[in-house]
Amino acid sequence: MKALSLILILFACLGACVSVPPLTERAKTVREIPSSLAKDCKFIKMVEFNHRTFALSRNSNSMTALGNAGIQNAVAETGANAFVLVGNDSNAFTETVDYKAEAYRCP
Repeated sequence: MKALSLILILFACLGACVSVPPLTERAKTVREIPSSLAKDCKFIKMVEFNHRTFALSRNSNSMTALGNAGIQNAVAETGANAFVLVGNDSNAFTETVDYKAEAYRCP
């Protein structure tokens, strides 16, 4: 019984490390725009999302999903409703995600 409990706890911890964070309600309204459309918007600030996954089963698709969700949530926290992605480095080998964006308030 004790071994089963330990295994369940281990899987729960690994599952938490591997999962992509859900979008917040505010982040669901944030959109990525091309830099050509940003001229009609108000610049809010530069936003970064950096994360180290510490997971054993990362692949490039899940790393990209993690970066996209992370930067969208970070942009939403500034009160912006759009962003121009200026950097999106994700590396499954080193298990790191580093995204940068310009946050904007657009009509």
